[in-house]
Amino acid sequence: MYEIEKSMELPYSNNLQIGKLSSVFNYVTNTYKYYWFLSILDYLQEGEHEISLHDIIIRMIAKVWYPVNYFHLSFGKLDRLAAAVETIRSELNCDVDIEEDQLFSLVQNQMDHQGIRKILKDLARFVPFRYLTPWFASEVRGIKDADKNKTLKELAGKYFYSEYNAPPYRFNQDESAIIIQPQWKEYFITHMKILKDFTFWHLLNFLSKQNPNVPNIQTKLFPPQKRDFRYAKKFWNLYFDDRKQINCIYSGLPVTSENFNIDHFVPWSFVTHDQLWNLLPIPQQVNSAKSDNLPARKYLEDFGDLQYDAFCRVLQKFSTTPQLLEDYSILFNDSIRNIKQLPKDKFVETLEETIQPLLQIAGNMGFENEWEYA
Repeated sequence: MYEIEKSMELPYSNNLQIGKLSSVFNYVTNTYKYYWFLSILDYLQEGEHEISLHDIIIRMIAKVWYPVNYFHLSFGKLDRLAAAVETIRSELNCDVDIEEDQLFSLVQNQMDHQGIRKILKDLARFVPFRYLTPWFASEVRGIKDADKNKTLKELAGKYFYSEYNAPPYRFNQDESAIIIQPQWKEYFITHMKILKDFTFWHLLNFLSKQNPNVPNIQTKLFPPQKRDFRYAKKFWNLYFDDRKQINCIYSGLPVTSENFNIDHFVPWSFVTHDQLWNLLPIPQQVNSAKSDNLPARKYLEDFGDLQYDAFCRVLQKFSTTPQLLEDYSILFNDSIRNIKQLPKDKFVETLEETIQPLLQIAGNMGFENEWEYA
């Protein structure tokens, strides 16, 4: 995963119009420019300089797969790339957690599929050409929209070796590929990390506006990272040292130290963290059934009772404030000592006030609501 931080300015070049590169992300209404540029940088990193348009677009689709299908981020109503990803998942019946390389190969091998061919054609019709607009803004101003692609292609070829206004690439004869301009290629490779960080920073800003109440958007731009249950397993094992068995809040089935799985009450694919206040032990078969669904509100009271009981019992095992319970200190914005003094109803109320809005927002984003164990 790349660090997502803003570079105030892109590195200067004597021969290239860096200001025009920076301005590509001004006034965007969708995400295609971000993912177009990131995909080109990936191919340059792999040593390519003449790159198939379809290959770039398929890589864009692969990059958007997890943010859209796994994390349910909104890309806005105008975003064709997000709509394409949703269509491909439906057309090809892909698993939501398919690997990026596998998805790329799958789409490449389905080029004869009518729906896939249409998606690639529609994206290739606009994305590669309109990206070049900042380099030729004055030349295309006032031109009919239907004529802009042809004009931009001609200008990119004409100024490809210009000492002053060379565009980043031109098109090959049949418009099936782009050819990276040599000086831009050198610049892109030299400043690869800065350019990717710069792009991700703009992308994050754009998606934050589309998803104003969604936590941890920066972690949802990439395939999910490995979850860390070290503290959670230690916490619940300590709990089961004191209570040998409990009943699963979803199913009523017995849960012990021998058979428990860790469940995120609000799905991990929404919160993208493993903080203790959102975790509980349940049997493996119940965990599999729940998956990334949002639990019915009727389970929230039992979850709060379980959390309070576990917090108190684990705390009793320590004579000083343990690092293990720091997640609760963050949630309550208070010391463990003060949290310990809270009556049960206040503890549960604070937990519910945190979780209920998360369930509401996740439901609005498309996570399945009101799941019950059958």
